[in-house]
Amino acid sequence: MRKYHLTWTEIVNISFIFVFSYISIILLHPTPLAHAKAKKNKSQKIIISRDISKLPANVQHMHARILQVAKSGKLKNMREVLESNEILPVVSFGGATDPLEYWTKISKDGRGYDILAVLVNILQMDFAILNQGTKEEKYVWPYLAEYPIKALNEPQRVDLYRLMPHQDIQVMKKSGDYLYYRLGIGNDGTWHFFVAGD
Repeated sequence: MRKYHLTWTEIVNISFIFVFSYISIILLHPTPLAHAKAKKNKSQKIIISRDISKLPANVQHMHARILQVAKSGKLKNMREVLESNEILPVVSFGGATDPLEYWTKISKDGRGYDILAVLVNILQMDFAILNQGTKEEKYVWPYLAEYPIKALNEPQRVDLYRLMPHQDIQVMKKSGDYLYYRLGIGNDGTWHFFVAGD
């Protein structure tokens, strides 16, 4: 059987097609990490709500499942929620591949109680609706994650103090951005991220 050898021109052309196709896929289908790192768009209308009952059924279901496990105090039970998710949610910008292992590692008590407490606190606060009416519509808890820290009004500042101590808030004021934990769920009920940081 005769072997066919590609010329350098053919190799370059094939490589270009592959790279272009890959970039197109990334642009058209943002990854969970892209969702988590997405910067605030000042022109984007942000809607704040506290009415969970008006969310799509799949979003309500995922919200309820995460909250239920968090309130139970049993971090290991979050494994079932994670495995039922369409994708693995981003839990660290450092690329953690096992959320439970990562949460246990960073937990101050070594068992994840403080992480579960954070989940309960933020999931019981108002949420932000982003890109409403589009395919990229998503819901972020707490709503504070979508506001410039220095622009918060008095009731919103009280909400911020419900989440963290004064010294941490002062650090965030200097940066100008919300740097605490935030959780995002897509309009199809997919849990996209639960991260802290910029």
